[in-house]
Amino acid sequence: MEWIINILGSNWGIIGYFISIFLSYSIIPLPSDPAILLAGAIYNPIFLFVITFISATLGSLTSYYLGLKGLRLFVKKKMKPKKELRAEQIFEKWGSLSLIFLSWTPIFGDPLILLAGTLKMNFWKFLLYTSISKVVYFIVLIWFGVTLESLIF
Repeated sequence: MEWIINILGSNWGIIGYFISIFLSYSIIPLPSDPAILLAGAIYNPIFLFVITFISATLGSLTSYYLGLKGLRLFVKKKMKPKKELRAEQIFEKWGSLSLIFLSWTPIFGDPLILLAGTLKMNFWKFLLYTSISKVVYFIVLIWFGVTLESLIF
């Protein structure tokens, strides 16, 4: 949590926030929820939503591309095999709709997105489903961040 406060309060500001969200939504397991909540208490909610959505989408596209290009084995070493196996089971059962409901989760999201690329899911369908998921999730998180700000200050 301290690193998030340092990024938001440092000279990095919104650029550091953008980078941390991008990394969190790519294959690097950084927690993004606390950063979004805290940023919601600092920045304009609409501006924050746009920055969060763009950076998270770019991170997801990076993971999708890695899966698409067959780099799954390289990335697999960075993930716990149990998480990837569970993501495969979810994807087999629910198909691409699982991206709408689970692509934002820290446990299943990264492996699901990588798997979507590996399975060569249609790019536009992937983008639509993950975007729907992100829009709803980020609106809720930013709203809580703004609410948090009004309670604290």
